[in-house]
Amino acid sequence: ALILGGAYTGYWFYVAAKLQAGVEAWVAEQRASGNEVRIADGSVGGFPFTFRRDFGAAEILLQGATPVQVVAASAVAEIKPWNLNTVIVTARDVSVSGTPGVYKAATVDGSIDIPKVPPADYHQPFLGFDLTATHVTLPEGQRAVTAAAIDSVAARGAIMGPVPMAPDLGTALTGWANAGGVLELKAFSFTQAPLDVAGEGTLALDEALQPIGALTIRAHGVAETVTLLEQDEFIDAQRAKTAQMMLQNGVAKVDETGRPRVDLSLSLQQGYLWFGVVRLAKLPRFSF
Repeated sequence: ALILGGAYTGYWFYVAAKLQAGVEAWVAEQRASGNEVRIADGSVGGFPFTFRRDFGAAEILLQGATPVQVVAASAVAEIKPWNLNTVIVTARDVSVSGTPGVYKAATVDGSIDIPKVPPADYHQPFLGFDLTATHVTLPEGQRAVTAAAIDSVAARGAIMGPVPMAPDLGTALTGWANAGGVLELKAFSFTQAPLDVAGEGTLALDEALQPIGALTIRAHGVAETVTLLEQDEFIDAQRAKTAQMMLQNGVAKVDETGRPRVDLSLSLQQGYLWFGVVRLAKLPRFSF
Protein backbone atom coordinates (compact mmCIF):
# COMPACT_ATOMS: atom_id res chain seq x y z
CA ALA A 1 0.00 0.00 0.00
CA LEU A 2 2.82 2.40 0.84
CA ILE A 3 4.48 1.66 -2.48
CA LEU A 4 1.25 2.20 -4.40
CA GLY A 5 0.54 5.40 -2.45
CA GLY A 6 4.02 6.69 -3.15
CA ALA A 7 3.72 5.83 -6.83
CA TYR A 8 0.36 7.61 -7.12
CA THR A 9 1.70 10.67 -5.31
CA GLY A 10 4.63 10.81 -7.70
CA TYR A 11 2.25 10.43 -10.67
CA TRP A 12 -0.04 13.20 -9.39
CA PHE A 13 2.73 15.74 -8.90
CA TYR A 14 4.31 14.84 -12.23
CA VAL A 15 1.04 15.41 -14.11
CA ALA A 16 0.31 18.60 -12.13
CA ALA A 17 3.69 20.01 -13.13
CA LYS A 18 3.05 19.10 -16.81
CA LEU A 19 -0.37 20.75 -16.72
CA GLN A 20 1.02 23.91 -15.13
CA ALA A 21 3.77 24.03 -17.75
CA GLY A 22 1.12 23.61 -20.44
CA VAL A 23 -0.85 26.58 -19.11
CA GLU A 24 2.25 28.76 -18.99
CA ALA A 25 3.29 27.72 -22.52
CA TRP A 26 -0.17 28.49 -23.88
CA VAL A 27 -0.22 31.93 -22.27
CA ALA A 28 3.25 32.69 -23.67
CA GLU A 29 2.19 31.49 -27.13
CA GLN A 30 -0.91 33.68 -27.12
CA ARG A 31 1.03 36.75 -26.02
CA ALA A 32 3.68 36.10 -28.67
CA SER A 33 0.87 36.06 -31.26
CA GLY A 34 -0.29 39.51 -30.14
CA ASN A 35 -3.24 38.33 -28.05
CA GLU A 36 -3.72 39.47 -24.47
CA VAL A 37 -4.18 36.98 -21.63
CA ARG A 38 -4.69 37.90 -17.99
CA ILE A 39 -5.15 35.18 -15.38
CA ALA A 40 -4.44 34.90 -11.67
CA ASP A 41 -1.05 33.66 -10.60
CA GLY A 42 -1.09 30.20 -9.15
CA SER A 43 -0.36 26.56 -9.68
CA VAL A 44 -2.28 23.34 -10.13
CA GLY A 45 -3.74 22.02 -6.88
CA GLY A 46 -6.41 19.55 -5.84
CA PHE A 47 -4.32 16.64 -4.60
CA PRO A 48 -5.14 13.77 -4.43
CA PHE A 49 -8.34 13.31 -6.48
CA THR A 50 -8.31 16.16 -8.98
CA PHE A 51 -6.08 18.60 -10.83
CA ARG A 52 -7.50 22.08 -10.23
CA ARG A 53 -6.36 25.42 -11.61
CA ASP A 54 -8.11 28.57 -10.38
CA PHE A 55 -7.62 31.33 -12.96
CA GLY A 56 -9.40 33.95 -10.85
CA ALA A 57 -10.70 36.93 -12.80
CA ALA A 58 -9.65 35.96 -16.32
CA GLU A 59 -9.50 37.96 -19.55
CA ILE A 60 -8.55 36.97 -23.09
CA LEU A 61 -8.38 39.42 -26.00
CA LEU A 62 -8.01 37.74 -29.40
CA GLN A 63 -6.68 40.13 -32.00
CA GLY A 64 -7.88 40.11 -35.60
CA ALA A 65 -9.91 42.13 -38.09
CA THR A 66 -12.50 42.34 -35.32
CA PRO A 67 -11.02 41.66 -31.86
CA VAL A 68 -12.90 39.26 -29.59
CA GLN A 69 -12.69 39.68 -25.83
CA VAL A 70 -13.71 37.03 -23.28
CA VAL A 71 -13.93 38.06 -19.63
CA ALA A 72 -14.95 36.06 -16.54
CA ALA A 73 -15.20 37.28 -12.96
CA SER A 74 -13.98 33.83 -11.96
CA ALA A 75 -12.87 30.76 -13.90
CA VAL A 76 -11.79 27.32 -12.68
CA ALA A 77 -10.69 24.25 -14.64
CA GLU A 78 -10.50 20.74 -13.23
CA ILE A 79 -9.24 17.43 -14.62
CA LYS A 80 -9.66 14.04 -12.97
CA PRO A 81 -6.55 11.83 -12.74
CA TRP A 82 -8.39 8.95 -14.42
CA ASN A 83 -9.62 11.07 -17.36
CA LEU A 84 -6.97 13.53 -18.49
CA ASN A 85 -8.77 14.37 -21.75
CA THR A 86 -11.82 15.98 -20.15
CA VAL A 87 -11.65 19.47 -18.64
CA ILE A 88 -14.45 20.46 -16.26
CA VAL A 89 -15.05 24.22 -16.45
CA THR A 90 -16.80 26.58 -14.05
CA ALA A 91 -17.08 30.28 -14.83
CA ARG A 92 -19.11 33.14 -13.40
CA ASP A 93 -20.19 36.50 -14.84
CA VAL A 94 -18.91 35.75 -18.32
CA SER A 95 -18.96 38.20 -21.21
CA VAL A 96 -17.95 37.80 -24.85
CA SER A 97 -17.44 41.04 -26.74
CA GLY A 98 -16.97 41.53 -30.45
CA THR A 99 -19.22 42.07 -33.41
CA PRO A 100 -22.22 42.35 -33.13
CA GLY A 101 -21.86 43.30 -29.47
CA VAL A 102 -21.58 41.94 -25.94
CA TYR A 103 -23.03 38.59 -24.90
CA LYS A 104 -23.22 37.89 -21.16
CA ALA A 105 -23.99 34.88 -18.96
CA ALA A 106 -24.29 34.67 -15.20
CA THR A 107 -22.88 31.14 -15.16
CA VAL A 108 -21.14 28.80 -17.60
CA ASP A 109 -20.60 25.21 -16.47
CA GLY A 110 -19.76 21.94 -18.16
CA SER A 111 -16.94 20.03 -19.74
CA ILE A 112 -14.64 20.13 -22.75
CA ASP A 113 -13.25 16.94 -24.29
CA ILE A 114 -9.86 17.09 -26.00
CA PRO A 115 -9.20 14.07 -28.27
CA LYS A 116 -5.92 12.23 -27.80
CA VAL A 117 -5.26 12.51 -31.53
CA PRO A 118 -5.93 15.69 -33.57
CA PRO A 119 -8.54 15.22 -36.31
CA ALA A 120 -7.36 14.27 -39.80
CA ASP A 121 -10.61 15.42 -41.48
CA TYR A 122 -14.10 16.67 -40.70
CA HIS A 123 -15.26 13.18 -39.73
CA GLN A 124 -13.20 13.43 -36.54
CA PRO A 125 -13.66 15.81 -33.59
CA PHE A 126 -11.35 18.72 -32.87
CA LEU A 127 -13.07 19.41 -29.58
CA GLY A 128 -16.08 18.02 -27.72
CA PHE A 129 -18.24 20.08 -25.37
CA ASP A 130 -21.14 19.80 -22.94
CA LEU A 131 -21.89 23.29 -21.64
CA THR A 132 -24.75 25.14 -19.96
CA ALA A 133 -25.11 28.91 -19.63
CA THR A 134 -27.72 30.67 -17.50
CA HIS A 135 -29.24 34.16 -17.48
CA VAL A 136 -27.88 34.95 -20.94
CA THR A 137 -28.24 38.48 -22.29
CA LEU A 138 -27.75 39.53 -25.91
CA PRO A 139 -26.19 42.70 -27.33
CA GLU A 140 -28.23 45.88 -27.13
CA GLY A 141 -30.94 45.93 -29.78
CA GLN A 142 -31.07 42.15 -30.10
CA ARG A 143 -33.56 39.72 -28.61
CA ALA A 144 -34.51 36.07 -28.72
CA VAL A 145 -38.22 35.53 -27.99
CA THR A 146 -38.36 38.64 -25.79
CA ALA A 147 -35.91 41.33 -24.72
CA ALA A 148 -35.55 39.68 -21.30
CA ALA A 149 -32.60 37.49 -20.37
CA ILE A 150 -32.63 33.93 -21.68
CA ASP A 151 -33.14 31.58 -18.74
CA SER A 152 -30.76 28.89 -19.98
CA VAL A 153 -28.95 27.65 -23.06
CA ALA A 154 -27.27 24.24 -23.14
CA ALA A 155 -25.38 22.38 -25.87
CA ARG A 156 -23.59 19.05 -26.18
CA GLY A 157 -21.65 18.19 -29.30
CA ALA A 158 -18.37 18.55 -31.11
CA ILE A 159 -16.39 20.81 -33.41
CA MET A 160 -15.65 18.45 -36.27
CA GLY A 161 -12.55 18.76 -38.43
CA PRO A 162 -9.10 20.28 -38.02
CA VAL A 163 -8.85 23.96 -37.06
CA PRO A 164 -5.66 25.36 -38.61
CA MET A 165 -3.14 27.42 -36.68
CA ALA A 166 -3.63 31.01 -37.80
CA PRO A 167 -2.68 34.55 -36.74
CA ASP A 168 -6.31 35.44 -35.97
CA LEU A 169 -9.69 33.83 -35.35
CA GLY A 170 -11.18 34.82 -38.72
CA THR A 171 -8.39 33.12 -40.67
CA ALA A 172 -8.66 29.98 -38.53
CA LEU A 173 -12.45 29.80 -39.01
CA THR A 174 -12.09 30.32 -42.77
CA GLY A 175 -9.64 27.44 -43.02
CA TRP A 176 -11.84 25.22 -40.88
CA ALA A 177 -15.00 26.03 -42.86
CA ASN A 178 -13.31 25.66 -46.26
CA ALA A 179 -12.09 22.18 -45.26
CA GLY A 180 -15.66 21.06 -44.54
CA GLY A 181 -15.70 21.67 -40.80
CA VAL A 182 -19.07 21.46 -39.05
CA LEU A 183 -20.48 22.00 -35.58
CA GLU A 184 -22.30 18.83 -34.58
CA LEU A 185 -25.00 19.45 -31.99
CA LYS A 186 -25.93 16.11 -30.44
CA ALA A 187 -28.31 17.86 -28.06
CA PHE A 188 -29.24 21.43 -27.23
CA SER A 189 -31.88 23.26 -25.25
CA PHE A 190 -33.17 26.80 -24.91
CA THR A 191 -35.57 28.26 -22.38
CA GLN A 192 -37.13 31.71 -22.46
CA ALA A 193 -40.81 32.10 -21.64
CA PRO A 194 -43.08 31.31 -23.34
CA LEU A 195 -40.77 29.05 -25.38
CA ASP A 196 -38.73 26.03 -24.37
CA VAL A 197 -36.91 23.98 -26.97
CA ALA A 198 -34.80 20.84 -27.13
CA GLY A 199 -33.27 19.25 -30.20
CA GLU A 200 -30.24 18.43 -32.27
CA GLY A 201 -28.68 19.53 -35.55
CA THR A 202 -25.66 20.44 -37.60
CA LEU A 203 -24.25 23.91 -38.25
CA ALA A 204 -21.52 25.25 -40.51
CA LEU A 205 -20.23 28.60 -41.76
CA ASP A 206 -20.88 30.06 -45.21
CA GLU A 207 -18.32 31.96 -47.27
CA ALA A 208 -19.01 35.09 -45.20
CA LEU A 209 -18.47 33.11 -41.93
CA GLN A 210 -22.15 33.35 -41.04
CA PRO A 211 -24.02 30.35 -39.54
CA ILE A 212 -25.99 28.00 -41.78
CA GLY A 213 -27.46 24.61 -41.02
CA ALA A 214 -30.44 22.51 -40.02
CA LEU A 215 -32.02 21.80 -36.64
CA THR A 216 -34.63 19.31 -35.49
CA ILE A 217 -36.52 20.55 -32.45
CA ARG A 218 -39.21 19.61 -29.96
CA ALA A 219 -40.78 22.74 -28.55
CA HIS A 220 -43.47 23.94 -26.18
CA GLY A 221 -44.97 27.42 -26.49
CA VAL A 222 -44.54 27.83 -30.26
CA ALA A 223 -48.03 29.25 -30.88
CA GLU A 224 -47.57 31.78 -28.09
CA THR A 225 -44.15 32.69 -29.46
CA VAL A 226 -45.49 33.29 -32.98
CA THR A 227 -48.23 35.53 -31.54
CA LEU A 228 -45.67 37.46 -29.49
CA LEU A 229 -43.33 37.97 -32.45
CA GLU A 230 -46.25 39.22 -34.56
CA GLN A 231 -47.38 41.62 -31.83
CA ASP A 232 -43.86 43.03 -31.61
CA GLU A 233 -43.68 43.27 -35.44
CA PHE A 234 -40.80 40.83 -35.79
CA ILE A 235 -42.85 38.81 -38.28
CA ASP A 236 -45.66 40.13 -40.45
CA ALA A 237 -49.31 39.12 -40.12
CA GLN A 238 -49.30 36.86 -43.18
CA ARG A 239 -46.30 34.84 -42.05
CA ALA A 240 -47.77 34.56 -38.54
CA LYS A 241 -51.06 33.33 -39.98
CA THR A 242 -49.24 30.72 -42.08
CA ALA A 243 -47.34 29.48 -39.05
CA GLN A 244 -50.46 29.29 -36.87
CA MET A 245 -52.33 27.36 -39.60
CA MET A 246 -49.49 24.83 -39.81
CA LEU A 247 -49.63 24.41 -36.02
CA GLN A 248 -53.41 23.97 -36.02
CA ASN A 249 -53.30 21.40 -38.81
CA GLY A 250 -51.76 18.65 -36.75
CA VAL A 251 -48.21 19.86 -36.25
CA ALA A 252 -48.77 20.47 -32.53
CA LYS A 253 -49.69 17.46 -30.36
CA VAL A 254 -50.33 17.30 -26.62
CA ASP A 255 -47.53 15.34 -24.93
CA GLU A 256 -47.06 13.80 -21.49
CA THR A 257 -46.71 17.27 -19.91
CA GLY A 258 -50.23 18.15 -21.02
CA ARG A 259 -48.96 20.96 -23.22
CA PRO A 260 -48.98 21.16 -27.02
CA ARG A 261 -45.58 20.13 -28.35
CA VAL A 262 -44.29 20.87 -31.80
CA ASP A 263 -41.78 18.60 -33.52
CA LEU A 264 -40.36 20.34 -36.54
CA SER A 265 -37.32 21.18 -38.60
CA LEU A 266 -35.75 24.62 -38.73
CA SER A 267 -33.07 25.97 -40.99
CA LEU A 268 -30.51 28.75 -40.74
CA GLN A 269 -29.85 30.44 -44.05
CA GLN A 270 -29.63 33.89 -45.61
CA GLY A 271 -29.15 35.44 -42.18
CA TYR A 272 -32.48 34.18 -40.77
CA LEU A 273 -34.01 31.32 -38.80
CA TRP A 274 -36.72 29.65 -40.89
CA PHE A 275 -39.70 27.42 -40.10
CA GLY A 276 -40.48 26.11 -43.55
CA VAL A 277 -41.28 29.24 -45.58
CA VAL A 278 -41.87 31.30 -42.43
CA ARG A 279 -38.99 33.56 -41.48
CA LEU A 280 -38.98 33.45 -37.68
CA ALA A 281 -36.07 35.62 -36.64
CA LYS A 282 -33.10 37.56 -37.95
CA LEU A 283 -29.77 36.07 -36.91
CA PRO A 284 -27.00 38.32 -35.55
CA ARG A 285 -24.27 39.02 -38.08
CA PHE A 286 -20.81 38.05 -36.86
CA SER A 287 -17.52 39.62 -37.86
CA PHE A 288 -14.14 38.00 -37.23
